[in-house]
Amino acid sequence: MWNATVIEKEIDARGNLVVTVDFEDGAAKIREAFATSQGQPDGWLEEQVSRKLKSLEAVTATVTPDKGVTLGKLPDPEPEPSGDALRDAYVADMARYQQYLAAVRLGIAVDKEQDFIDLKVRLKDNFLPAYLDLF
Repeated sequence: MWNATVIEKEIDARGNLVVTVDFEDGAAKIREAFATSQGQPDGWLEEQVSRKLKSLEAVTATVTPDKGVTLGKLPDPEPEPSGDALRDAYVADMARYQQYLAAVRLGIAVDKEQDFIDLKVRLKDNFLPAYLDLF
């Protein structure tokens, strides 16, 4: 568990209030300076410190593989089926169309590929206004 201790409080040469705080969890120690050039409401520093403590606790709780473990690419997530087979088919067609567009951006000519032509026609013919959120 991380703890915070105010170490120093001063007005610097530029007129900023600078409060230096140490954060410790028993094993690690981090020093951070919080500065402001304007008046702040009561509790300003406590809010800053609280945010930092939450951040440090989240970082500490992050699970990572051990040193030396080789990591691979995660598989692309499978989209959740909507329960509407036609919509799901349209989503799959849109994903395929986006792959073709990526090829076009690389300069690959796909305009004569029958699959691409059929896909464009299928997307156009099967469009419903309810699918607008897919774009």
